[in-house]
Amino acid sequence: MLFRFAYISALISIICGVMVFFLFRHFTPNDSVLPGSGYAVLAVSQSEDDRFIREILERAGIYNVISQSSQVVEIYDFGTFRTIQLDNFHNEIAYFDPRDTGFAAKLTNFFVHDGKRFFFIPLQGVAESGISNLNNTLGTILYEVPFSLAHWEQEAPFFLFFALLTISCIFTVFFAHTRRLFFYQLPILLAIAWWGFEAAVMAAFLCGIWELLREPLRELSASSRYESGNFDYAGTGFGGLVERLKPFRVNLLLALFFLLFILFFFTINDLPLFPAIVASVLFFFMNFMSFQVEKERLRKNRHMPFTPVLLFPVKTRTFSLFPFLMPFAAASLVAISLPLIFPELSPQRESAALSNPAYFVTAEDHHRHTAFQRSFPYRSLNYTLAWFNPFYSAGDLRYYLGDDGLISGSRSSISPFVEYTPFPLEQLMGFLLDYDKQPAAQAAGNTMNTLDWISVLIIITACAMDMLHPRVLPKKRIPVFRDKRVAA
Repeated sequence: MLFRFAYISALISIICGVMVFFLFRHFTPNDSVLPGSGYAVLAVSQSEDDRFIREILERAGIYNVISQSSQVVEIYDFGTFRTIQLDNFHNEIAYFDPRDTGFAAKLTNFFVHDGKRFFFIPLQGVAESGISNLNNTLGTILYEVPFSLAHWEQEAPFFLFFALLTISCIFTVFFAHTRRLFFYQLPILLAIAWWGFEAAVMAAFLCGIWELLREPLRELSASSRYESGNFDYAGTGFGGLVERLKPFRVNLLLALFFLLFILFFFTINDLPLFPAIVASVLFFFMNFMSFQVEKERLRKNRHMPFTPVLLFPVKTRTFSLFPFLMPFAAASLVAISLPLIFPELSPQRESAALSNPAYFVTAEDHHRHTAFQRSFPYRSLNYTLAWFNPFYSAGDLRYYLGDDGLISGSRSSISPFVEYTPFPLEQLMGFLLDYDKQPAAQAAGNTMNTLDWISVLIIITACAMDMLHPRVLPKKRIPVFRDKRVAA
């Protein structure tokens, strides 16, 4: 029965970890792009031939490059619809052609502007070789073509933070007072790695709260095993609960501070609180489950451990943040320092100047162009309207009949009658729009970076102060309710 209950609790822990994993994955900024992915942006002179550059890249094994020559524009061709390569558009469609909505020109301006021609290389395709190898490869194959290379990444690689959290958890288990109780929290700690540095900070503070509440919860768990009617030193009801928790006032105050700091940290960093709250609730739910497993083990052994009463003034330390939190403090310090030492691990914000929103093309632009082409057979050849307002509303293009069988009016939109084709650049544009919004605080004073360092400093300070605290517990650090030296 005991092993079955332990196995069920372990299974629940894994299920909770999977839930938290996908929840954090869903709430990751720009969740259409995997963490650690993005685009390398190759810029050459505007005079260079687009197709020639793409052929060189493909011969070097660099595929799926997004550029002017990789795009097509749909055009109504008097009875049918056909696509024209973007870089060849005005060789087939004259500037005065009423089918030219201006969409091709806007799309061209995205890839060619300010004297530069841009090629977007998905980083997922070069993940194995890395950015530095990509730069060396381009230097070899484009030796006669002056170029510059920048990379836009959503965030530092997920696997880096996952590895840091894994190593931290291994060491934390080694330093934990009650390893059996801590094992059930590990899947949830590993699942929050999606948020990178913030995940390391959150894991540190959650483990700090766990350590601070460890002995108070064991005190309540131990007292709950007494049969009703037996002598209870603390009394019953709320007063008894307060009496039992009096020796742990410092624990509770520090745990409250850690919890409030987590909420403050996520709010200031403009990160969704919902997944953080869910992860915290499940983390402490598994803490409850671990105590239930411990309770079942004691019931199975038919042994009720001796529970001491702490005398005032209390000198026995009921928590030990050092060295328990040091692995997470080290992981947070490494996570925040690596981008300073290895710039390729952090997004190059200076390259964001290339992503000028004035050149962006939206899905709405694409849909309006498609609607114009689909409705072209029903339009009057109003050249002036098509030239000077190419994306004008098509409200007078669909007529409906009245009860008398005559034209009674027009519809304000033709969108219900148009089957839109997917916008090929939707993922790229979505990434750039999201990237352009990231984090404004860094560009305007490094506010978030300062808070990151403050959070690491709090973790290290808590460990240092705990290390300097007078040590009264025996060397084996026996948990309070098993310390048989004090009784009353």
